[in-house]
Amino acid sequence: GYELALPRWSAAGCDIVMGGHIHLPYVKALPNLPRPMWAVQAGTSVSTRIRDGMANSVNIVRCGTDAPDGCSRIEQWDYAAAFNAFVASKVTEITPARTLET
Repeated sequence: GYELALPRWSAAGCDIVMGGHIHLPYVKALPNLPRPMWAVQAGTSVSTRIRDGMANSVNIVRCGTDAPDGCSRIEQWDYAAAFNAFVASKVTEITPARTLET
């Protein structure tokens, strides 16, 4: 039912739709909606069942004073076995529609 849900969520003011079950991290602008909206998909955070050799990863979403110029920043942190820690691997900045409207 996403074909019906996405335009309604966008019109209602939603900026980000978050998911995680498919274990494939990405940030993607969703096209053809009343206002900008993004899909933010998390990878596998802490599991031995990783997909296609991708490292475990988590997303951190920063907004407000933690992000520049009213943008939101989505940071992907991948597990680095060499450091036994998660390390920042990718940053995507988005501009929520409400920031553009003010």
